[in-house]
Amino acid sequence: MACAWFLLSCVLLLCIAGAGFAYQVENGILEGSVTFYESLPIHGNPLLRWTFKNALIARLFPGGTPMCVDQYVGRCTLYENGTLRLNSLTFADDGNYTMTAQYLITSLTKESTYGLRIHTVLGSPALHCNDTSNSLISGTYLSIYCDAGSLNVITYTFYRDGKNICSKPHVTCQDSYLYFQPITESDSGNYTCTIQNPVSSNTSNTLQLNVSVPVSDVKLASNATGLVWPELDVVSLTCSARDTDVTYSWSLQGAPLPQNPPYYLSANNTVLTIRPITANDNGTFTCTASNWINNETSDGVIFNLAWNPEASMSCNAVNISGNVELGCSWPGGHPAANLSLIFNGVSDNGQNSVTRVMSTSHHFQGSNLTCFGDQLGRTSQCSLIFELPQSPRHNISNIFSVIDGQAAVMTLDLVPGLHSVFTWYRVNPELTPIQNTRNFAVNSSSLMSSLLITAVTEEDAGKYECKAENIVGSQSFLFTLNVTDPTPCPISHGLGGGEVAGIVIAVVAGITIIEVIVFFILKTTKKPHLGTKNENSNAPPPHTYSTIIPGTEINSGKQQTYYENRAIYNNLEPSTGK
Repeated sequence: MACAWFLLSCVLLLCIAGAGFAYQVENGILEGSVTFYESLPIHGNPLLRWTFKNALIARLFPGGTPMCVDQYVGRCTLYENGTLRLNSLTFADDGNYTMTAQYLITSLTKESTYGLRIHTVLGSPALHCNDTSNSLISGTYLSIYCDAGSLNVITYTFYRDGKNICSKPHVTCQDSYLYFQPITESDSGNYTCTIQNPVSSNTSNTLQLNVSVPVSDVKLASNATGLVWPELDVVSLTCSARDTDVTYSWSLQGAPLPQNPPYYLSANNTVLTIRPITANDNGTFTCTASNWINNETSDGVIFNLAWNPEASMSCNAVNISGNVELGCSWPGGHPAANLSLIFNGVSDNGQNSVTRVMSTSHHFQGSNLTCFGDQLGRTSQCSLIFELPQSPRHNISNIFSVIDGQAAVMTLDLVPGLHSVFTWYRVNPELTPIQNTRNFAVNSSSLMSSLLITAVTEEDAGKYECKAENIVGSQSFLFTLNVTDPTPCPISHGLGGGEVAGIVIAVVAGITIIEVIVFFILKTTKKPHLGTKNENSNAPPPHTYSTIIPGTEINSGKQQTYYENRAIYNNLEPSTGK
């Protein structure tokens, strides 16, 4: 018997020594259950005690029944091997639990301690950005906050497009915050954060970040090298920029390009094709790249336009600040073409100059300017004679008659020559300059000017003068305006058929009556045939009158009457008596 007890004591000693004093942490879910597992020999009949914060919560006497005490009755279970199960966990249950087992036979004791951590099941956190626009500029500092509220979160993990971003060198992850120092264009994407504790995990909403780069490094490249032939060559310009979500626009000489041929845009407006290029494209092309942050314009490109076969050279003379500048040009002709300028027989000695400046004190009357240009076998020339302004009407006064209330236009159209400046005057008799008003409008070009009076009145009648002036001198041209009253016209409503018939009958009847009267007159004036001479034969014959009706002839005693004119005139003449 003593040997048996000795062997049992050794086994218990080995078991207890193998278990030793232990500490481990168990995680419990709020309102859930947790079990502290023990594996004591059930035949040792130990005295078991479970305490929480030094207060007894469960016990087992040797040979007795396990039981929970006080407030733990009904929500804990103690097993004979020392295992304890707690149900309906609350945050108040968070803490350290100690199990003590005493073996009365051997006086041996085992003690184990468990730490209980109460956790809630995590809900979905909210992911926020400190810039509410979500449209960000590269190079700025930004932070993202993973808001889990009061949840018991152990770890936070941030993802971009499903991949952990915390390992990036310019990114710092600290608890619930993600810091960009600074953010870059490559950081654009969809962001989430995942929160975890020992009993659950959850993922936030998706936050989309769009990181834009300011427009920079705008460049314009041309496919044209050397001379470009107007009306023949097709050229293209390509615009590039370092940017994000950029739009492109184009300009020629600072003005937007027309939205019609020969300009064609492609590749999201980055390529401009001119098909074909024309002489009007002799200017500076630029492109502007823009996004919501800024815009930037490229350097300009100027095409080296060659001689335009369809264009003609022009000579000109302009008064600039007291000096006269003589010049010659054609569209696209400068600087690629070879030019020469000859004034009064004196050449520029092959200086390839298109202008010459001379003092206004020079006598220009009768001078002449000739320009020559050639390029790759194509040549052209122009001439300009310096003389006073001349009108095709040779300064003859122009007289106009206009009805009161109608419009009057007086126009001076010069013989092609030097460009002129025009001034209109009213002669009252002194000269009064005419300005544009509601009723008067002056419209002029370099070789033509007109004066429009929208509604003339009697006060507008009189003389007008137009003065044309060029670098040689000036000449005036006179106009006379007569204003007449409108003449009323009779209003005819037409005659009906009965009225016309009545007039015809009346006319015929009148003519018949006249014929009868004429017949009787002729009858009474004819001499009686008596066969013997009158006793007073020496007496002069009495005066008689004959009626001559236009359209009537007396022939062989017969009367022929014509009615072509439908008019009768009585002309009484003395008769000769024959």
